[in-house]
Amino acid sequence: MDPEPFGGDARGEQPLNPPPSDRVAQFLELYSANYQRLQFFLMSVQPSEDDVAEVLQETSVVLWQKFEEFENGSDFFAWACQIARFKLLKHYEGRRRASRLLNEEVATLIAKEASEHTGRLQGTHGALDECLEALPDEDRKLILLRYQPGSSVTQMAGDLGWTANRLTKSLAKIRRALLGCIQRKMAIESVH
Repeated sequence: MDPEPFGGDARGEQPLNPPPSDRVAQFLELYSANYQRLQFFLMSVQPSEDDVAEVLQETSVVLWQKFEEFENGSDFFAWACQIARFKLLKHYEGRRRASRLLNEEVATLIAKEASEHTGRLQGTHGALDECLEALPDEDRKLILLRYQPGSSVTQMAGDLGWTANRLTKSLAKIRRALLGCIQRKMAIESVH
């Protein structure tokens, strides 16, 4: 009798290299289908590519470790975003550096919004680009400078001849304006 695939035989002996379980295949299929969206989600709340790669890797490990807890038929992307959000917050706590790009409250707000409205994530990037363009030149320059790698409020304030408090307040005002603009644009898109 010919051996069965993967090294087993017709007598029911265990194969030397068993095929992956249905659960592994299911995980790989769901993970592959949602990987890019998960990456976009993290990029929307953490512009640093290195930090995104680190958090994405940590999130992927936890997704696999906890996959037995995932309920079949539920929204894998929403579940993955929830885990990614916790990993991102843990990442922020671990870093606690002065040049942190977004405070935890803003990151949590954006992460919650992104995970609740997964289909709109790519539209949000377009809205952000449009809203950045609509900012006054000085505001746009300030916010873009702030999000440069290695940038910190203290360094920027010194370069501008401002106090750190003044710069922090200005950046907060710009972020609120951007958030309001994005929300308005997304509301208009959802009507169409």
